[in-house]
Amino acid sequence: MRAFIAVAVSDAVSRRVAQWTAALRAAGADYRWVDPGNYHLTLKFLGDIDAARMLAPLETALGELAAGVQPVTITCRGIGCFPGWSNPRVLWVGLGEGGPALTALARAVDRTTTCLGLAPSSSDPTPHLTLARQRSPSGASTLREAVRRLGEDLVAGSFTAEEMLLMESRLSPAGPTYLVRARFPLGAQVLR
Repeated sequence: MRAFIAVAVSDAVSRRVAQWTAALRAAGADYRWVDPGNYHLTLKFLGDIDAARMLAPLETALGELAAGVQPVTITCRGIGCFPGWSNPRVLWVGLGEGGPALTALARAVDRTTTCLGLAPSSSDPTPHLTLARQRSPSGASTLREAVRRLGEDLVAGSFTAEEMLLMESRLSPAGPTYLVRARFPLGAQVLR
């Protein structure tokens, strides 16, 4: 199973970001745009895991982790890219309020999954909402200008993250389909 751990964004934030995306797509850059129904904030990409062996331990460990973390209000704001504007391979919306708390949660998820034998993250987590991934450099400068016209520090809105999700990603030529495999309420009592 190809999996990742994420926080879902609110419908209102998704709608606002989808409006930005429509304006940016018009620039004609060669990017694969994320379907608005797939918007999320990734805490950790796990890659391919053995679901038969890993699902139960993951659910237990993530449930215990989530129980000790309070819900967090997150503001989605600003448009940026990785690794930088000279070669914008991934276009994203960043975080304002709640960003440090979500980064701390992503670090805790990384430690938890590493203790279960999964590979640690290769870099410090930077939670963000991915808008698009570059297919080729064609039109990258045009896209940069479209972002500048739109405004790099736009605010998509705020929402309260009340749960983490264990997601399965099924790839197809039409793009990925994401399925929720488990939900972990933040701040919930763990019953034994």
